Amino acid sequence: MTYQRRRSEVAAGEVRALLGRNRESIEDLSSATGIPLSTLKRRLLLKTDFTIDEIELIARHYGVTYNSVVYAPQEVEAAS
Repeated sequence: MTYQRRRSEVAAGEVRALLGRNRESIEDLSSATGIPLSTLKRRLLLKTDFTIDEIELIARHYGVTYNSVVYAPQEVEAAS
């Protein structure tokens, strides 16, 4: 598994968690960030990788850091 693929898997999982914690749909996230719905669906299904810009938009929308979206929780703690 490549580094980029691992980051995309972690990011997809974290975005799903953020959606659930905030009781938002991917349609809501698409509207709030300007990321097309079809793009978000592909990212969350791991068909294509998130871009840095997309992750930054999502992190900004939820008021979290970029690192908290792309790194597993234990990796974020180790980096702090």
